[in-house]
Amino acid sequence: MIDKAQANANFQAADQAWNAQLIYVFGKKSAPYMRYNTAGRGMPHSNLRKAYDVREAARKTWADACGLSA
Repeated sequence: MIDKAQANANFQAADQAWNAQLIYVFGKKSAPYMRYNTAGRGMPHSNLRKAYDVREAARKTWADACGLSA
């Protein structure tokens, strides 16, 4: 069984890492908007894409731990 608290902590950390990459790539002003734009996922093999992929995996694990559909 997946620990909900740990899954949540992992998701939050991954989301913060992705947000840091968004800020690095797009700047502090544009980063919040890029979260909802496909460009915010980054190009394949970029650090932004890697951060997004880790965040998505953590989100799915958190959803599973909470009994939600991913």
